[in-house]
Amino acid sequence: MNNPKKLILLSLILCFISYYKVFPAYFVAEDWEWFDRVGALNIFSVYKIFLPQKLGGIEAFFYRPTVPFSFWVNLKLFGLNPIGYHLTNIFLHLTAALLVYKTALHLVNNRKSAILSFCFDTAFNEKSELY
Repeated sequence: MNNPKKLILLSLILCFISYYKVFPAYFVAEDWEWFDRVGALNIFSVYKIFLPQKLGGIEAFFYRPTVPFSFWVNLKLFGLNPIGYHLTNIFLHLTAALLVYKTALHLVNNRKSAILSFCFDTAFNEKSELY
């Protein structure tokens, strides 16, 4: 599979097959907690997501600013429509899978092994909250 367009098409197909049960799902419990934490932030206060709590940042058990920032951006773009959140997460998952492919290709220098790694990463993701 030398054509990058074919790899991206394969990733889209695998991701949508893997995530098809997600699209009708609504938000889960911790999603509402994130809405509470980031909902009041505006463009001038969003920097608080990136600060530790001791320095005036938002309340969070771990310092992982990607999650609250993603919730903040999605909340501003899509409101409380879960489809936008699902599409954003699929895009992020596809990006990570493509990075797995590039890393595997660099490490083993074997395109078939890299594609297999990519397929496993794309198809066998963690969806424990859906079942």
